[in-house]
Amino acid sequence: MNILYGIQGTGNGHITRSRLLVPLLRKKGFNVDVILSGRKKEEYWDMECLKPYDTKFGITFQLTNGTVKKWETIKKLELKQFWMDLKSIDFKSYDIVITDYEPISAWAAKKNGILSIGIGHLYSFLYNVPMQSGFVLDKKIMNWFAPVDIPIGLHWHHFGQNILPPIIPQLKEQIPNEDFALVYLPWEDPKLIESVLNKISDKIFYVYGHTSKKKLRGNIKWKPFSRSGFIKDLESCNGVICNAGFELTSECLSLNKKILVKPVMSQVEQLANVKALDSLELASTTNKITSAVVSDWIENDSKSLLPYFNVVDPVVDWIGSGNFDDIYSLRKKVWS
Repeated sequence: MNILYGIQGTGNGHITRSRLLVPLLRKKGFNVDVILSGRKKEEYWDMECLKPYDTKFGITFQLTNGTVKKWETIKKLELKQFWMDLKSIDFKSYDIVITDYEPISAWAAKKNGILSIGIGHLYSFLYNVPMQSGFVLDKKIMNWFAPVDIPIGLHWHHFGQNILPPIIPQLKEQIPNEDFALVYLPWEDPKLIESVLNKISDKIFYVYGHTSKKKLRGNIKWKPFSRSGFIKDLESCNGVICNAGFELTSECLSLNKKILVKPVMSQVEQLANVKALDSLELASTTNKITSAVVSDWIENDSKSLLPYFNVVDPVVDWIGSGNFDDIYSLRKKVWS
C-alpha cells in the first residue's frame, strides 16, 4: 500500500504522534511519503525517524502573547502558494492519504478523489465532545481546515463515540535530582513568565523555549528546546505548567504529573481542551498565569492519572486490514 502522510507542523503534538506511526507503518512494509507544513524547514528538529520528508508552506495561525490573531492569520495566508503546493503532489501512485490535520494533503486528496483518513485530536471535535459555547466561525474553520473521508479523533475519553485514546510515547517516571516544575509556554511572553516565576523564589522552574542556550536567572533555568532533554525533565519533574495542547497534557497524565494548564486564548481547540480537563477533573486550569495562581497550584497536591494505552499497533493493523468502515472494533480494542 502506498500512503501519503501529511503532518501539521504548527506545534509539536502532531509531529510527536507521527514519530510513532510513520516508522511502524514503514516497518510493516507500507510505502510512506511524508509532507509537513506550517513552519519553515529549518525550524523542524529531531526529525530523523521521519526522513525522507518534504516540507510545504501550508497555513499557520498567527499568535501574540498567547492569543490567536485572526486578521493577522488571514492577512498572511499564501493562497497562491497553497494552490501551487496542492498541485505539486503527484497522486497517481497513492492508495490512501493519512493526515494529522495537515491541509495540503487533505485538500489534495479531496481534489483527486483519493480516500483520506484523519488521525488526530482535532478530528474528535467532529463528534459530541466538551467544547466552549460560541466560536461558531472558528468551529467552521476547524472543520474546513483539513477535511477527510474517515475522521479518527483522539481524546482523553471516548464519550461513547468512535474516539481513541491519545497516541503518545510510553514514558516512565524518574526520581528527580531536585524539586522542580517544568514550564513549557511557547506562546507566552517570556518577560511575563520570568516576572511571575521569580516571585516564587523558593521553587525551581525549568523553562523550555525562548532561548538558544542554557542560562540560569535566579530560580529559573532557561533551556533551549531539545526533545530528549525535555522528555528527561518531564519524566523527573514534580509538576508541569503548560498551554492546553493535547499531546503534552496527555504525556503528563500518563506520568501522573500534576498540571497547571493555560489555554492559548481565542484558540478554540485549547479552550475546548480546558473544558474537557475541567469536566473530567484531570488538571488545574487558568486563563492567566500569575504568581498567586502558580503558588496555589504548587500547594495543591492533587494529581490525575490517565493510563497509557497502546494505540499505535492497533491503528497500524487497522490500516493494513483495509476495513476502514469498522472504527467501532478498533475503539473497543484500544480502550479495553
